[in-house]
Amino acid sequence: MIAFFAYMSGVCLLLASANAENCHPAKVPDWQWFRNSTIQHTASFKNGVAVRHWPAMYSGVVDGGMLLPPVMNRIEIPPGQTFPEENKSYWLNRRSSYVVTQGQAAIAMYNGTILHLKSGDHFSSSAGALHGPITNTGSSSLWILAKALLEPRFTSPPTILPPQDLAWPTQAATFYDDAPAGHTPLPAIYKCGEVKVSADNGLLVGIDSLFYPNDCDFPLHEHPTGALYFVTRGLMTVIGDQGPTESQSFGPGEGRWVRPGFAYREHFAAGTQFLVQGVPPLPIVGGAPPGATLVVRRQDILEVSYENSQNATMSLNVV
Repeated sequence: MIAFFAYMSGVCLLLASANAENCHPAKVPDWQWFRNSTIQHTASFKNGVAVRHWPAMYSGVVDGGMLLPPVMNRIEIPPGQTFPEENKSYWLNRRSSYVVTQGQAAIAMYNGTILHLKSGDHFSSSAGALHGPITNTGSSSLWILAKALLEPRFTSPPTILPPQDLAWPTQAATFYDDAPAGHTPLPAIYKCGEVKVSADNGLLVGIDSLFYPNDCDFPLHEHPTGALYFVTRGLMTVIGDQGPTESQSFGPGEGRWVRPGFAYREHFAAGTQFLVQGVPPLPIVGGAPPGATLVVRRQDILEVSYENSQNATMSLNVV
């Protein structure tokens, strides 16, 4: 077991196989940290771009949404440079989420629109949808946390099946640079006074931005369908991952995933802002739910890519 995560007794992932009756609760971690100290690999490119990589601490499912730990990367781009270094649009095999945590970026959407993003802004893309390149348009280093299997492909985009689903949302962006001033505060039960919340769940993945103008001690709580944090400003301290009083802090450019039903507390320093995926539903104040095993249900769009072994290689006789 890797030293910086702990296993849960968790969710049984039932697969259509002869061994399904022998399925046992999957060994899913309680949490995963995306911190500078837990980076597993760095890829460096000729144009000065670096990609820091945190592999998912679970390999049983291609894409578990918020229910399973994701693959995470931090793309660091010098001024005037691009990712990828080929300076081309690309597509990915899985759905992706990009959060700017430092600097200014321009990113091309599949329809040619150029998005200009700053710290706290978010862009998401479906699997197979062309986007990029990502360009650093500022005067300092650009950092982007990317929840993605970051293997750019430069070929023609894949065919989408079934055809009627071409109308699904493909790409979306939300701008939180000056957010969430003016938005509705969290309910009083969360005990953080003037904290503001900006929720936009019309995206491919629901994502909220929270800002804490003052120090805040967030009470013991759990997320019924899990949560993924992207820290963009300040300092987020989590209490409870390694024990009731043990704490770990996360700064800009770092993040954290937590499984459904795992209870913990938080402290937010004044001026802290972060984006979080996995809401709604809102967190539940209190300890972990009872029961030795948890079954979590969440409706989501599942996207899986396949290599088409019959692409222009077979002559079929149609009767």
